[in-house]
Amino acid sequence: MTKPRYSSRIIKAGALIPDTRSILLGWDLEASPKQNLAAVLERNTLGKASRSRVIDQLKTFRQRYFYKPEEARALAIIVKGRWSEAAVNRVLFYFTARADPLVRDVVLELIGPMHHRGRLTLQTADVEEQIRLWVRDGRTVSPWSEATVCRAAQGIMATLRDFGLLAGVVAKRITPPHMPSEAAALITFMLTKAGTSASRVTSDPAWALFLLGPASVERVLLEAHQRHLLHYHAAGRLARIDFPASTIEEYALALAQGPD
Repeated sequence: MTKPRYSSRIIKAGALIPDTRSILLGWDLEASPKQNLAAVLERNTLGKASRSRVIDQLKTFRQRYFYKPEEARALAIIVKGRWSEAAVNRVLFYFTARADPLVRDVVLELIGPMHHRGRLTLQTADVEEQIRLWVRDGRTVSPWSEATVCRAAQGIMATLRDFGLLAGVVAKRITPPHMPSEAAALITFMLTKAGTSASRVTSDPAWALFLLGPASVERVLLEAHQRHLLHYHAAGRLARIDFPASTIEEYALALAQGPD
């Protein structure tokens, strides 16, 4: 039996981009994630009327972005820096999909193959049917009711719309988002630190989250190379990538300042 993986937390927490940016803009780089999130709750940074609602959201933020202190500081640096909204959102989506297997697999196992076949629209019913299959396969933490399936599908559709992978109101269009080179550079740094070799970076499954194939990834890495965000050299099956920093915080600082 397939090991259960999916939770329904997407029902309570969608993209939350404005709230995420508010937290990161006020992030104290000298304090721990626990201290920062406690300050968010104490000061009601998010401006919510319900304290329990804030606590639920902070759990989501912790799971997505603040599990590792160094990554939390890196995110705060790029949000406080000169990055475009699109570049920040690509990185936030990468973190979100990494933390939530349900969001990740809807993109990798449903939307990606649909897009590859040339289908340009996605209905909520498509996501509902996929989730039902996964529930029957035992891929959820517990059996889901039809109401939970429907609410989870709606939450995913809204989340992917906010992150730019979908557009439209009812029948949503699948829209491969533009990948800014600074966002690609930071994601590449994270992939290589996680063990992906330079020769395999362009084919890493993570890029499929953005509906990018190896050729498109190589183009954006070459752009990053031309902007001196990293050094990328490829010859046949061999490749080498060098970064101007050894830690994600140092690299985020370099990228936030920008070479241009």
